[in-house]
Amino acid sequence: MGKLLASILFFATLPSFGQNQVRFDRITVEDGLSQSSITSMVQDEFGYLWIGTLDGLNKYDGNNFYKYKSNDNDSTGLPRNEIKNLFLDNTKNVWISTPGYLSKFFEDQNSFINYALFNDGSKHIAPTVYDLNQESDSILILATNTGIWRLNVINKLLKRSHEFDEFDDKVIFNYCSMNNGDTWIVTDENAYLRRNNKMSFKNVFSSKSPLEFYYSQRTDEVYMQTIDSLYKFDSTLKQFFPLFHFSNKNSRPNWQMPMLKLRNGELWVLRNDISIFNSRDHYQETVSFVQEDPFSLSSDYLSSIFETQEGVVWIGTNGMGLNK
Repeated sequence: MGKLLASILFFATLPSFGQNQVRFDRITVEDGLSQSSITSMVQDEFGYLWIGTLDGLNKYDGNNFYKYKSNDNDSTGLPRNEIKNLFLDNTKNVWISTPGYLSKFFEDQNSFINYALFNDGSKHIAPTVYDLNQESDSILILATNTGIWRLNVINKLLKRSHEFDEFDDKVIFNYCSMNNGDTWIVTDENAYLRRNNKMSFKNVFSSKSPLEFYYSQRTDEVYMQTIDSLYKFDSTLKQFFPLFHFSNKNSRPNWQMPMLKLRNGELWVLRNDISIFNSRDHYQETVSFVQEDPFSLSSDYLSSIFETQEGVVWIGTNGMGLNK
């Protein structure tokens, strides 16, 4: 199949437009994408880039897109077309979150096993998974719009756990365990931390505006965004400190503010544009959408970011496809 995703980012001065140093190639539905609004991206153990959209799932091998959509007559296909999130488990299997379902892809069979996330008899709506953490070979911890659940992938049972009672029926956007064993749970306006040697969660950050939480497992660093500021967690003092205040033009009315720590140490923060911070968390530059520049970002509605094993940075947009 050749070396997958062998493209690289090009860095050059743009004298014609004078605003961006980072050049992007644009990929749209005309190039094979199932739909132009990107929700999530992951790369599997075989090197394929998986791209979730509002209408279908895409697998990209560096040249071609392979599209997956739901089919009522195929129980091994996707149950829904609206891809909420993509995840990798500890062995780099691809998991797909759609409304009310969680699916696992099997490469050797080119098919899915689907878990219908109907809860334990309550009258609430079926959960939609926003985050996933693998507790063991058989148990997944799911952060959902109806609280935190444990899914047994062997018997397909979805159950509550008493340790998360205080979060029942709350919208949970993030659940993650740090390298030191500390655990984070993040709602829309609050972040809770449980130390490795503690039994309960403590509220360590609150905001009147929605939060965007990011944990870099490679560097063991935690960042948080509010509508106007970027913060970093001090693991010694166990509190957040402000790093940067964004101007009004960076405000995101739709609250999509993803972040990614690149392999070179830079932190890329997506809002209406991309703010780049160096490995010491100092602001470095801003990359923006420029209407007249065909090599700039294709939109200022940025929705997702991913870096492949080859070091290619992909930027998803809400309605204008991909940039790389």
